[in-house]
Amino acid sequence: MRVLSLRLGWYALLPGLVAVLTAPAQGLPGREGPSVNWNKLTGAYAYDVHKKPVVKMIDKSDAKAYRVHIEFAGPDGDNVTGVYERPKQMRAYPCVLLLHGWTSSKDDMARWIGSAILDQGMSFLALDAPKHGERKAADGRLDFMQMWKPVTMEGIRDYRMAILWLADRKDVDLRHIGVFGYSMGAMMGAVFAGVDSRIQAAVLCVGGDLFQNPKASFPDSVRQSSASMSPSLYIGHISPRPVLMLNGKQDNIVSESASKALFSAAKDPKEQILFESGHILPTEGLVTGVKWLAKKLR
Repeated sequence: MRVLSLRLGWYALLPGLVAVLTAPAQGLPGREGPSVNWNKLTGAYAYDVHKKPVVKMIDKSDAKAYRVHIEFAGPDGDNVTGVYERPKQMRAYPCVLLLHGWTSSKDDMARWIGSAILDQGMSFLALDAPKHGERKAADGRLDFMQMWKPVTMEGIRDYRMAILWLADRKDVDLRHIGVFGYSMGAMMGAVFAGVDSRIQAAVLCVGGDLFQNPKASFPDSVRQSSASMSPSLYIGHISPRPVLMLNGKQDNIVSESASKALFSAAKDPKEQILFESGHILPTEGLVTGVKWLAKKLR
């Protein structure tokens, strides 16, 4: 099975990010109170539900699996690249949406846990987030402070549109769609599953809330506009669908206190498993997440 030999890229982020995420957890101002407008929060991820994507597919199948490379114009008109894969036998499978980390890609996620997903009798769809993978800028530039918001928000909307394509496929059981997000992808996954009821279960690996600490070294303008990117404001809306969070006790990128703050914002049914690891979870952690998701989606 192909799993982690990780190159997450989080370690290349701004030095201040580590200070933000490892600071003691503080209360999240305006959290789920009168100042939080759920319609406004969900509206940030709206897309044309009647505009099905026109998907270009290139067959990449081998003897073990059916695999296609896909491209389509996303809600913002940008070219979205991805890979869809399922076991060789033709039938309707539960489908896992794979959301990768900062500076990573769809191909990394497919390599790391793709075979584990297929072994559990599921298919998966992995898309490159904006400015990542095949969508990377020519100069490879990724400025966290400037790009985090458009990358995560547009990336979620890309997946929402992609589900319209999955809905027309005879090899996808649309009643059983799950999310498996890692790092940035975990934070996106909490928001995604919160606003989209088509997601039936979510596994969030090494995720937390970037904006939970009012003393964080972000400019005031960033903090003020962070509501639509704060997973703590969305994760509670996943209930009654189940959530599993997997985190490392020695994670120096997303601290234990940060992850627990996000977990506290979730509602039942929810679980959190802490591993004796850093930001890179052990292989058994990823396998645990895949098996949990398979059980929930069956």
